[in-house]
Formats: sequence, structure tokens, C-alpha cells
Amino acid sequence: MRKIKIKLLTLIILFAGTGFSLKCRESNQLFEIAVFKVIKAFENKDAGMLNGMINKDFGLYVIHRNGIFDQYAQFDKVEFDSQEHISYLFDYSYFEFANDYPVKYEELPEYSCDTEVWTKKGLFCDVDLKDNILTRTAENLNEYAGADIDAGTILGFRKIEKKNRRIVLINEKGQSLIFYLTKIKKHWYLTILDRVSGDCSA
Repeated sequence: MRKIKIKLLTLIILFAGTGFSLKCRESNQLFEIAVFKVIKAFENKDAGMLNGMINKDFGLYVIHRNGIFDQYAQFDKVEFDSQEHISYLFDYSYFEFANDYPVKYEELPEYSCDTEVWTKKGLFCDVDLKDNILTRTAENLNEYAGADIDAGTILGFRKIEKKNRRIVLINEKGQSLIFYLTKIKKHWYLTILDRVSGDCSA
């Protein structure tokens, strides 16, 4: 009787593990679909596709550098053909999208300002990494640039960043496309575009 109970328990654990594995695989498939949609949208300058991935309540934040300080700009939508000077933040016309990289779930590449080279090339996402680039930017602006970003706004950034995944694409020429996807109500949204991590100009 004891052997039967052990066998039944083993089967239950195996089935539970299989179900969990399938859910993880399905979750990663949806995530990767979102990743490649963002990349293809930038490659094709497809504003409609990108705008469909922006959460209407949060928007899209672009981290960029203005002088010595990192800044952020919030957008409700992307306009590639806009005449506004800020539209250059969405310009990846220089970027060569020649290779289709698989997503590698591992430690992210880092950029060296000494050599001006990334530590590795490809498409990466570290699911264990919780990055707070938006919060950090806001807090630095308050502390060092005399900004007055309220605590409620920063709290909102922190909540989003808890669900963020940072995606880093480094092509064969060492050019970078770095963005964040956030899972909100079972959907992956484009929430942050990082234009500063490969910039050592300050």
C-alpha cells in the first residue's frame, strides 16, 4: 500500500511539474513574440505596430542624455515621421537588423567606455534581473539637477519596474537596441527605451 502511495505521489509531482513547465514555455513564447514585434517595428519603422504595444495608462518612457544628466521623456505614441526634434529618439535607421538572433536567457552584455565595445553580441534577456533605470533617472534628476518629480510618480515607476524585463540586442557591428517589456494584465507592453547605456559622452 505504501509503495502505491509513493508511486501516486511521484506521478502527481511529475504531472504538476509538466504543467508548470508548459506554462513557463507558453509564457516565454508570448514574451518572445513581443520582443520580435518590437525589433521588427523598429526595423520597418512601423509606428502602428509599436503603438499597439504601448500601454495607454503608462505610456512609453525614453531614457536619453541631455548634457551630463540622463533624462526621460514620456510618449503616448511613436511618430517616426514627426518633425519635432524629439523624434530622433526613435531613429534606428543606422542600425543593421541583418541577423535574426534567438533570445538567450543569460547575463546581459555590458558596454565598456574604455574600449567602446560590448562584452558580447546577440539578443539577451536576464529574467532574474530587476532593473530600476527609470526610478534611478528620476531620483538623480531630483537630487542633482533640481528637478521636482513627485514621490507618487517615482512610486509608479517602481511598480512597473518590478515587472520589467530588459532586452539587449547587440548586432555584429556592436550597435545596440535596448528596451524593456512589462507584463500588465497578461499582456507584454513596451514601456522603456534605453538610449543611454551605450553612450559614454557625458
